[in-house]
Parts: sequence; structure tokens; C-alpha cells
Amino acid sequence: MHIKDGTYKSRLGVGFLLACSSLMQISCKALAPLLQTGEPARSEINAINNMDDAKFVTALYNAAQKSKELFTPVDLDALFGPYAMEALTQNDPIAFANSIRTRVPFDWAWKRSEVSPTWVYSHGNGAIPNGGMVLLAKDIFPEGYYRAKSNSILLKDLMVNAPWLEWDPNNGAYIPRKGGASEKILQTFYRMRGDSPTFTLYRGGNHPNLALPAADRNPYDSGKSEADSLYIFSSTSINTALVWSQPSVHQSAIPRDALLKAVKGTQPTVYVGFEYEYPEIAFLHTNQSVELFIQNQRAKLLCIEKIKYSNPNLDNAVKTEADAALRSGTPFCDEKWFRGFGSGFPSQANPVLTKTAKVVADGRLKSFSIKDQDLQEGMMTCKVKAGMKINYGMAFKADNEQVRIHTDTLLDEWQCPRSIRSNIFYIDAEKMEVTLDP
Repeated sequence: MHIKDGTYKSRLGVGFLLACSSLMQISCKALAPLLQTGEPARSEINAINNMDDAKFVTALYNAAQKSKELFTPVDLDALFGPYAMEALTQNDPIAFANSIRTRVPFDWAWKRSEVSPTWVYSHGNGAIPNGGMVLLAKDIFPEGYYRAKSNSILLKDLMVNAPWLEWDPNNGAYIPRKGGASEKILQTFYRMRGDSPTFTLYRGGNHPNLALPAADRNPYDSGKSEADSLYIFSSTSINTALVWSQPSVHQSAIPRDALLKAVKGTQPTVYVGFEYEYPEIAFLHTNQSVELFIQNQRAKLLCIEKIKYSNPNLDNAVKTEADAALRSGTPFCDEKWFRGFGSGFPSQANPVLTKTAKVVADGRLKSFSIKDQDLQEGMMTCKVKAGMKINYGMAFKADNEQVRIHTDTLLDEWQCPRSIRSNIFYIDAEKMEVTLDP
């Protein structure tokens, strides 16, 4: 294999097929009763180093079985998806493992989650993956909980009772939790960012002035979902804010104690969750409090995104405001920010950046970890030829002398069968020149 920029320090996983086969030799009986109180207090370095695909899936399956006692069907669907729920009903750990569409190797995600939120798997069936779980410091939270559930559940359930799984290192198990997710995520973010009295957030929006209408009610009083009452969405990442800007990017440094207080209580005014790979922090529009993002005029217009400002279809009122902001000294956004970290928490690996691999010998792109010489009749693969270049976001070492690569798209020149829609493939290591994620 041709390797650039770095060496391996550990074996990286090979996806759910390995997890399924490994589970056949693992007892999937429920673990001892899960701890219901107490915070993990000791070092977890041994648990981190010893994690592998099979152990992770087993811990997840046992937690899923236990969570049926605490979670509603909506909660279960948010975390596990319909196929995994069916496997849980049938007490089938192999089917459960097979229902998980892995995005990244579990052991790699386990380590990376200590420095950045990591989207572990998705349960969507479409061409665009969605749903599943985000791993943060080994705790598990649902991906897209607001996107998927906010229009169908009560505002209080969205803000107060979101499901999550807490890692218990003493027992090597996950504890199902209901409520406290926003607080837990924020506290972990504070630890990752280090000591500071404030926590900086970014918002991509349209009007440079960030003017809001006056709130004349408390949306909790309606007893409805009230998803639209979450008026300001923000991110820990400038990069993510730039994606959403039309064409304005605002910055706000919020006192940490005030932000943490706002996620607590029976009627929180701040929601914290995950949208795909990045955090989303939303502020409730209510007459009971002023949104912390703009409170005390702390929100500042950071920059104007040049390409979107130059769009001829830009709203005239927004264009007028942007012109005034530029005349007063507001800069255009730095183009280098587009190459930032989508989560806002840098690590050694950065899936936001597109990299290019080179095919050095004719080979096959496969959905499973197997060498080309061992392919059997009927196995669906894509054909790639020497000299082709493949744009990708992440690549990992895998078993059977394979590279697992997450391509940006599917190309016609690969001659993939129409039934192949995933962009995650394996290829013989000696047939590709690629930079691997550590």
C-alpha cells in the first residue's frame, strides 16, 4: 500500500460485516443491571484502547434491549431505526448488527470522539444517509433528532426528554438516559475547548442586522410541537455557519454559565443536538427570556460571504443591509474558513476536506472486505482502472489487506451496478495510493 502523511497506531475497523461475524462467537445475553446513578469518575484509557467492532456492537445491542424499558417507540426509532427495532423485538443480535450502516470504523470513532463529535452510523435508506448515532466522548446521541422529530413531538419532549446513551466504563456498558442530553453535550464541549468564561458560537443567516420580531408568548403553553419557535440556530463551527449564510455570518461569545443554565429546568430555552457531523445549538423564541445569542448586543456581524452576496437573486433588502455593512468595515469571509472543521472541534482527521486517491492498478471497489482474487460469482462490485483518481473524505486500513474509502460520489466510469448506492467501498491496498486517517 502507498501511504502518505502518517503511520498507524492501531488497527482500524472493517464495518458491520466483521461485527456480525464476530457476534456469532459472543454471548449476547443482557449484562448485569446497568448503573442508574453516578458519573464515571476514573480514567477510561483502557476502555478506549480495548474497544473493537464486536465489543461496541454488543454493548450497543445490550443497551438497546435495556432501553426498551425506558424509551418510547419514537426514542427507539431516533437512535436505532426501524430495522434495528425489528431485530430487538426478535431478540436477534446478528440482525441488529446487520441493520447498522456504518459510516466509519467503530474503534476509530471511539478514539476520535474524545476530541470531536463523530457520526458513527446512519439508518437512512436513501442516497443521502441520515439518522443513527453520534459518538461524543463515548456517549451516544441521536443524529438529526430535531430534524426528524421536532414537528411530531411536544416541545417539552424535544427540549427536556431527548434520549441518549451514557457510557459506563466501570461495567463496559451503555446506560439508557432520557433527559439531560443538552447539558451533557455542553459540558463535554466545555471540557474539549478548555477553560474559558465564554463559549463562542456562529450563525449563518440572511439579514446582517440579525433583527428579530418581538416574542409575545411562551411556546410551552400551547402543548404542541412548536418547532418553529426555535428561532436562532447556531454552530460551534465557522465552516458550518458559512454553509448556511445568505450571505451573513454572525459570531457570539456567550457566558458559559448562562448557556448551561439555559439548557436546564422544566422549560429550557436552549436546545443542543447534532445535525449530521456537526453540533446545532438553538435558542427558543419566547417572551420569558431574550435569546442568549443576541442578549446584551453580544452578537457581532463577523463577515459577508462574497459569492452569496454577489448572487443576482439576493433579496434587495438583504443586499442593502449587506452594502451598508461592507461600507462600515465588515469584511468578506476568509475563503480559508471553508476548509475548516465541520464540527468546530479539530482533530488529526478532517472529513470535511476532500482528498484525492490514485488507482495504481486495475481493481474492484467492493462493499465488503475481501481481496479481488477471492471474489465469488454474483458479488456486485465496481471496476476501476489504473490512473483513475478518486475524490474522497476519509480512508482507513481494513482487514484482508484492504483500504476502506469514503468517496465523494459514484462515477459512471466505475461501471457500478445500479443497485449500488453507498459511497463506502473497500479496495485492495496495493491497488491504491491514498492518505489514511490516523
